[in-house]
Amino acid sequence: MSRITEFDFLKGCAIFAVLFIHITANQVDQTPFLIINGLSRFYVPVFFLISGFILFYRYGRRNS
Repeated sequence: MSRITEFDFLKGCAIFAVLFIHITANQVDQTPFLIINGLSRFYVPVFFLISGFILFYRYGRRNS
């Protein structure tokens, strides 16, 4: 089974976004950090969605 490189790229972006969320968590009273924190929160559900799709893609074919 081959890897889906686009999903790998999106998961990598999501990992960095979660790091940015944790890094900027204490500085949310400053505007630039608030913007970075808010934009980074988009990637948390994207990470779970992609992970679920990959698990279904990988293990769903074995059972059918």
